[in-house]
Amino acid sequence: MLQFRCKRLGLAIDLIHQAIGKKGDVPDFHNSLGIALATSGDRKSAIKAFRRAVQLRPTYSEAWSNLSAALEQQGEFDEALTAIEHAIANHDVDAKAHHRRGILLGKLRRWKQAAQAHRNAIELGMPLEQVVEHLVVALERSRQTDEALVWARRFVQIKPAAPAYHCLGRAFLESGRYSEANTYLQRSISLDPACASAHQNLGLSYWRQCRLDYALTSYREAVELAPHDGRAASDLIFAMLHDFNTTHQSMLEQCRRWARHKETHSYPKYRNDRDPARRLRLGYVSGDFRDHTIARVIGPVLRAHDRQQIEVFCYSSVQEPDQTTTRLKGLSDHWREIAFKSEPQIAEIVLSDRIDILVDLTGHMGGNHLGLFALKPAPIQVQLAYAGTTGLTAMDYRITDAYGDPPGTSESYYTERLLYQPTAWVYEPDSICPDVNPPPALQAGFVTFCSPNRTIKITDQAIELWAKILHATPGSKLTVLAEARGEENQYLLQRFSDRGIDEGQLDLVPRLSRPKYMAQFNHVDIVLDTFPYNGDTTTCDAMWMGVPVVTLEGNAFQSRRGAGLLLCMDLQDLIAQSPESYVQSAVELAKDLPRLVQLRSTLRDRLAKSPVTDGLTYTRQLECNYRQIWHKWCKSSDAEEKSITISPAQSDQRNANKAEANAEHSKNGLPHERWTRDRVN
Repeated sequence: MLQFRCKRLGLAIDLIHQAIGKKGDVPDFHNSLGIALATSGDRKSAIKAFRRAVQLRPTYSEAWSNLSAALEQQGEFDEALTAIEHAIANHDVDAKAHHRRGILLGKLRRWKQAAQAHRNAIELGMPLEQVVEHLVVALERSRQTDEALVWARRFVQIKPAAPAYHCLGRAFLESGRYSEANTYLQRSISLDPACASAHQNLGLSYWRQCRLDYALTSYREAVELAPHDGRAASDLIFAMLHDFNTTHQSMLEQCRRWARHKETHSYPKYRNDRDPARRLRLGYVSGDFRDHTIARVIGPVLRAHDRQQIEVFCYSSVQEPDQTTTRLKGLSDHWREIAFKSEPQIAEIVLSDRIDILVDLTGHMGGNHLGLFALKPAPIQVQLAYAGTTGLTAMDYRITDAYGDPPGTSESYYTERLLYQPTAWVYEPDSICPDVNPPPALQAGFVTFCSPNRTIKITDQAIELWAKILHATPGSKLTVLAEARGEENQYLLQRFSDRGIDEGQLDLVPRLSRPKYMAQFNHVDIVLDTFPYNGDTTTCDAMWMGVPVVTLEGNAFQSRRGAGLLLCMDLQDLIAQSPESYVQSAVELAKDLPRLVQLRSTLRDRLAKSPVTDGLTYTRQLECNYRQIWHKWCKSSDAEEKSITISPAQSDQRNANKAEANAEHSKNGLPHERWTRDRVN
């Protein structure tokens, strides 16, 4: 132990082994060995040593605590929790053990229990400043926001420094009191400008207020301060998709920059059987296997997969499972719970499952697992259902359609190669849905426009055109299905007021349960699509309820999605090519009641007969694409069983090589379809 304190770890470990060799039944020897091994980085051996210590002395609280810490570092949170509970059972007044238990419960998303554990630590004398941030987070996540504010204020009173103001700002953020959140987060930043998480939380506060420009500024500052923080970079990248000033090049550069911090590693050795005709092992990864847009995209695919050709694995990080989770689980062959595992641990599971093609369903949206894909645990990796590039060289392909990403012009925008489908993804209508009613304008005497999209998508440019539409259609109103709280609504109302739209013309309706949400479409006549980030599932929801959608075609996938959906339904007249024609199309449609009646009675049938809802055809084409890229991998030199190390410089070169290969791929590779009037008919 003296050698250990002198930091001579190798000699210390050797001497402790000698002691154990002479007398192996002394628990302290094994505990000391575990400490030395853990310090040296050999956690697996440390865990064995701690286990032996508690086996010899089951009441050995210190060894149980040490075992818990080692297991936690290995990502084994359930076992770590069991160990720390043994420590507490044998020494109930150990405040640090209660605090550690709270941290572990938090990692397992058992937030109410975590909060109580942290309270126990404070009661047992743990200094408040060491516990309070964890306690506040646990209270926020368990929706005890009032108590979270009480503790955060106490923190500021005890120690009015940057961490305390940051804690209080975050508590206000989670309470939906964004102005106060901004005040305290800005105060924290003024005291500690280098705190990346404070900038990130300030960006999130602005995001929830729908103040996109301010959010982008804060996110960029967070990324500059912590370029290795994948979450901050993903927040910035996703926000950029909503910004008019984002160019293809700036998006690609930001995504590549994020990827360079993730991909400086060696790829694993793949032991997949390279038989091109065998049944493929396919893995889908998502944290949204629940009542979410992704469920409407992936549900039809899971149901339609040919089980003679495809074996389906789902890797789910859903934290609050629901009925949709249960339904999707029943549509998979193998279901893996990965919510509380680290990315390397998940990669080990994927490798052990011998997945041939791993599919990401999230991109840079919240709760993503792009860090897993950066490790490349499968020989082929595919991105589905996200509106942009991931930036990863490890992401081999992207599922898209020829309208959203026109062949010959879009390849250079992505680090992935493009795989073309009839549509980028499919839509699954609700099994039980309200009947379609006649347009409410027939009875009301005026037209009601609607925006069913997330409020952050309502840009100043969209409001500018919507205001012109409302001015040009006397008596008209606009319904916004806003998930917003009070402060967000006031900001939205002010932006309309600045353009001469009276509050009486706006109806801000809170988001309701799915059946009630769908029924709300019976109270509106026309949906105005957002831009530059179009609606997708919301557009399909509206048309399923007979409500036409007017969209403005852009030059990037996220701003062409609405036009692509309408094209599949032979509704080119609702696709505007310019801001002026967008206003004109909406105004002319509002004045044409016979056309509204005709659309109301036919849109559901049009959508039902379109490729957008043809999950079977979509899945067969997807399987064809999967099979062809599998054949290509089986023939390639990359399929050899060797590890590949990617350096930052090589990463950029591989991206360039992919861009060059994309053009050839779209000409000579996998089939793609562009749905025209003749094909739909």
